[in-house]
Amino acid sequence: MVNISTAGLTAQSILQIRNAQSTLSDLSNQLSTGKKSLNLSDYTLTQTSSILDYSSSIDKSNSYLSVISVLKPRVQLYDNALTKLSKISTETLASVNTADYNTATNTALGQQLTSFMSDITYYLNQKVGDRYVFAGTGTRLTSPPVIDLTTLPSPPVAPDTAPVTSPTLPTSDTAAPGADVQAYTHDSATIDDGLNMTYGITSTDQGMQNLILGVRWAYAATQSPTNFTAYMNTARGLLTTAVTQLRDLQASNAGNQNRLSEVSANHNTLISDLTTRTQEIQNVDSAEVAAKITFTQSQLEASYSVTARIAQLSITKYL
Repeated sequence: MVNISTAGLTAQSILQIRNAQSTLSDLSNQLSTGKKSLNLSDYTLTQTSSILDYSSSIDKSNSYLSVISVLKPRVQLYDNALTKLSKISTETLASVNTADYNTATNTALGQQLTSFMSDITYYLNQKVGDRYVFAGTGTRLTSPPVIDLTTLPSPPVAPDTAPVTSPTLPTSDTAAPGADVQAYTHDSATIDDGLNMTYGITSTDQGMQNLILGVRWAYAATQSPTNFTAYMNTARGLLTTAVTQLRDLQASNAGNQNRLSEVSANHNTLISDLTTRTQEIQNVDSAEVAAKITFTQSQLEASYSVTARIAQLSITKYL
């Protein structure tokens, strides 16, 4: 009868030791990770559902932020380029409005306009990574969209005397003559649920074409005393329109910059909020866990002591 009672006590003591060891292991993991558990099965159904929902939303926002991080350099480049191109349009228009034919003056103006054409070529052929951002979409993104404008005929000749429309390519395009709707297609991207932002600007935009033609007609005027007034009048009309159109492009692009910043801030705020909510469910009080570890260790040591005594009693009775 004594042996049976001793065996029962030993089994009960061993079970207590195992439970205490398991508890101590769980508490040690909590102290090292700062979380109640890394296993979702250890949370209530409501807590598990919340953690999974929060995690999914955080992943989605991070995905959108990745897209935004790709778009920002492109939109910034558009802003920089449009600022330069708008300045060229206003400076050229100012020169056209005040120009009277004079050999010395127009030689200098012709040189300035040649420089402007080179600048326009440069800005419209800029890249972000391996992408020519003013090229349009599709296969065009791998090639510069604009040829060296200084190599085009002066004055412009038909059909290159006015802006063209999609899908016809202007003669300033590297793929001209021909047609390509991708040269006029604006890029877009989804930056939030239900929010698709069109942000691309193309070298074929009417504002770009009017600027290019306006500068070319103004240059042609400096090279032709006979046609000076007529060419300058043509340039004046084109550049006046270009100034307005380029400002509209700047305003639209600025709107996209603001939108990206706002949406990015919203995603970051959401991520921060959901991370805090997740932590409220998962995180533990380190001081409280440390106290529980001390208490459990004391219990474990006591269980070891009791088990040793029972074992000693069992051996004595046996002898």
